[in-house]
Amino acid sequence: MRLALIGGFIFLVYSFLGDFQVRASFRYELPHPLENAERLELEYVGGDGELLARAVFYGEGSEAEGGGIGRIEHEVRLPKGHHRVEIQLHQRGEVLRKTHPFKMPFEGIEVVRLGRR
Repeated sequence: MRLALIGGFIFLVYSFLGDFQVRASFRYELPHPLENAERLELEYVGGDGELLARAVFYGEGSEAEGGGIGRIEHEVRLPKGHHRVEIQLHQRGEVLRKTHPFKMPFEGIEVVRLGRR
């Protein structure tokens, strides 16, 4: 009987807490596709200021057809809670900085648009 109660308690705790890290999908829409010597830097920061993950994307040397908006998709595992992504876009001789707050978990793909101010 006690074993069943302990097992039930563990199941309930796991049901409420679940996995401590969940997968997040982001789509970054840039004003232009990345070219050579250009990069997108992402730092995922927790609510307490702790750096949780970092990613850097570099240009591949070719424009998308028509020179339209560049899109970069990124998937990362993060703990549940309130976070932000600190973004630096080094493109065409300029540095665009943006902070995008979000809450984990979220459904679908989080779209972040990086346009001119």
